[in-house]
Amino acid sequence: MKYILFILSFFCFNLIHAGNLIESSRGNVDSILCDSLSKQKADILARQIIEKDYSAAGMTIDEWKQLCPNSEIIARSEIIYNLIADRNVDQLIENYFGDDLHFVYKNRMENAAADEYQYISRDYRTYYNYVPLRHQLDSALMLAAKELLIKKKLNNDEKLICILFSGEVNSFEKENKKSNYRGSFIQEFSNNDRRYFSRESFCGHVYVGSYTPFNESKGFGTNPYFGISFASPLKYKIQGEIYMKFRLNINDENFDYYALGIINDVNSKLGFSIGLAGGYKIFENENLIIIPKIALGYESISTGLREYDEESEETFFHNVETLHSSIGLSVLKPIFRRNYIGMEVNYHYCPYGFDDDLISKFDNSAYSFEIFFRF
Repeated sequence: MKYILFILSFFCFNLIHAGNLIESSRGNVDSILCDSLSKQKADILARQIIEKDYSAAGMTIDEWKQLCPNSEIIARSEIIYNLIADRNVDQLIENYFGDDLHFVYKNRMENAAADEYQYISRDYRTYYNYVPLRHQLDSALMLAAKELLIKKKLNNDEKLICILFSGEVNSFEKENKKSNYRGSFIQEFSNNDRRYFSRESFCGHVYVGSYTPFNESKGFGTNPYFGISFASPLKYKIQGEIYMKFRLNINDENFDYYALGIINDVNSKLGFSIGLAGGYKIFENENLIIIPKIALGYESISTGLREYDEESEETFFHNVETLHSSIGLSVLKPIFRRNYIGMEVNYHYCPYGFDDDLISKFDNSAYSFEIFFRF
């Protein structure tokens, strides 16, 4: 029985392996054919479009498409051809953007404008579907797209795709942001695209709000609070942040601080903290993100006291220094095309007693309310 099972297993393995080799060889044949025939097909199609032989152009596109599926230049030709033939292109446009072929096209236009475009064509021939940059087919499709914009009554998606295919990439980007294209597939896809890339990237925050000790009679009252931070991409559940925040002490009292051999009656103008914050994304949908956060850092409250050491030629500042910790909740809402606006509430604990030179007693506990912009 063991020998029979071994023989059957060996037979199945070789059968599967042979099938994989056949499939692999087929893929290689397709690649070779696509490489060898693409420029020839592009030459024929360019001539047919220029001569407005659209019935022949449709056949050439179908033949070429069988050789090179998912090719940007074929998909672009197919959309233009169907627009000329007054056919619905909604699905073709959705497929074009869904397969990220618009990035290939934009790169093609940018590289075609470069002085070294011939070397780029050679080095990235597979990426550009074996059709050289600045090919006559590109020019023919651009001319056809411009004629469609002039002569045809097009819907919003058709207008935008023709602006793009006419080679006016910058004009496309400007038009695509306009409110009169709101609701079009291309504008919504582009907005989602920008949102996706913003979630993939590191970002910055700008904060503004208020900082209030629980016992305002001990040192500080409610004061303006603002800051900046550098944060990790939103695609991750675990969030990290490096922050720097400032407190303008405009609503505070004088306090006693020992420095320069005496007890000084001082008034602080500024509080400063720097540190690290971490959070975990507990909720997210298209309209809202909720992140509980904790933070730990260093805080310094200025006293205005300083001394100059003549030997080292350095100036030493005497400030209240301590640990700054907080726990809070951050809520973000998407705005514009790639940004977020948010609200954050925090409880702060700063053990000011760590500074032995501070004579007055401060309230160690405080709360803050902040509004921030993520960019």
